Amino acid sequence: MKDTVKWRVYRIEDRSDLEAAMQLYQMKFGERPRRARVSEKAPEELLHLVREIPDLEIEVLRPILPRDVWLTHEEEQTVPQAQLSLFGEVEG
Repeated sequence: MKDTVKWRVYRIEDRSDLEAAMQLYQMKFGERPRRARVSEKAPEELLHLVREIPDLEIEVLRPILPRDVWLTHEEEQTVPQAQLSLFGEVEG
């Protein structure tokens, strides 16, 4: 099971849209995004713009609209789950 990571999505047409999205994100959360998700069908110029952002981890995924950029500053963390031992006792 994973913690819930909150993502914000922005439609990006050009550099000014991306700059505005980064500023809006920082105003909303008080820090810069560290991770971005973009579509594998994103235009090359959009991928180039996103790659120019320093210290941004980029994931390219299939089920995202081509001009959407998803941003978050949160890290995914796995939550330890209780496991049963061979004898039926709960460990955790």
